[in-house]
Amino acid sequence: MRIAVAVALLLLSLSVRSASLIAEVESDLYQRPPVPERWIPADHAAVINSAREYPREPLRSIEIADFVRVYGVPTYLASPRSNKGYSFLVYEMADGFKLLVHIGSVENSMLLAAQLYSRAGNPKGRF
Repeated sequence: MRIAVAVALLLLSLSVRSASLIAEVESDLYQRPPVPERWIPADHAAVINSAREYPREPLRSIEIADFVRVYGVPTYLASPRSNKGYSFLVYEMADGFKLLVHIGSVENSMLLAAQLYSRAGNPKGRF
């Protein structure tokens, strides 16, 4: 129950901060280290390229590797330069949409939430 409440609060905060969150993740406050190989399964799908493809098949779990299996390798990993803040997998799509996957920290193996954003930075769909 506590996890469900925490995830609901996280989704609410992501929706409220949507445009500023995207600007923050794209700023110098974040670095772009390589996506850890442990998150990239051999059988991963082609990368999501359009908002029309979201959501894809149901995930088997909330493991980051399972998300990457379904949605492909992200465009980049955004990790805060300081010890404050959260890390995100970022999928930049050809149609201008972005999919941000909140993973908490790079040491984490589970995703916390995923949010699709329009070109204007407005939230469009959740996982």
